[in-house]
Amino acid sequence: MAKSLCVTYCLWLLGGWFGLHHFYLGRDRHAFVWWCTMGGVFGMGWLREFWRIPEYVDDANETDEYVEYFVELVRTYPKPKFKVHRFAGELVVGTLFGYLTRLALPEELLNQQKYRILLIFVPYSVALGVHLVGNIGRQTGEIWFPMLGSYLAFPLYRLSQSGISYSSVAAAVLFEWLGKEYQRKPKTRQNLCKRLVIISLCSLVYMSLWGSFIFWNASITYSDGTTVRIHEAAKHFLNSPAWKELKKSINEVYGYAQEHSWWAVYDKFLEKLDPQGEQHALKV
Repeated sequence: MAKSLCVTYCLWLLGGWFGLHHFYLGRDRHAFVWWCTMGGVFGMGWLREFWRIPEYVDDANETDEYVEYFVELVRTYPKPKFKVHRFAGELVVGTLFGYLTRLALPEELLNQQKYRILLIFVPYSVALGVHLVGNIGRQTGEIWFPMLGSYLAFPLYRLSQSGISYSSVAAAVLFEWLGKEYQRKPKTRQNLCKRLVIISLCSLVYMSLWGSFIFWNASITYSDGTTVRIHEAAKHFLNSPAWKELKKSINEVYGYAQEHSWWAVYDKFLEKLDPQGEQHALKV
């Protein structure tokens, strides 16, 4: 089914920060990048697309005009031209994935020598981010070149806090120099359910990394200046009287619902709220 320019603009306006218009056009990688970076680094990429959407729609529909343009482009430039915005995207997403993976690894484990081997996943995440951006649209390339560049910079991790950024630069440079080429074959139309499953799994992995960072490495500071890790604070809360009282109340509500019904629980809840103020008036 042909994609509509009007629908694409509507989706761009309403859900463009989350890549909804790209998913509609079958540009799933682009949609995932937009979702991870909130519209291409807080909306900058989203705003730029206002002028690019007609080209995206022609590409999705494979119109005669776009096919002629693409064929002429391949003839003129045997290799995809260097584009600053794509290179910048590779750097941003590669660095984001690298730092997020590093932050998701529990510091308590990394402080032990035998677990520091887990850091080898960081350059892989950098290469994955670079490869993801490099394969958007009519451009493609293998992951081996960005992975080579990323792991070549791996020793710098021990020397500088900016090692991940250097790794991202090396991965993007090697991909742009040796790894990229045109996507010449016609795009294969995938089943919608399969696409949803794949992008949902990728989103789940991405969110789990954020969850791991928050749970294991993020901390909160109390008014007295004491700093406590989130997972330690959660452990203390689960052992606190407040949690035990809450759990007891939930069990009582569930037991009441089993004995009567959930509608009875709802009525009881409204009664306790006293929306008409009758109980308060009687007390007065």
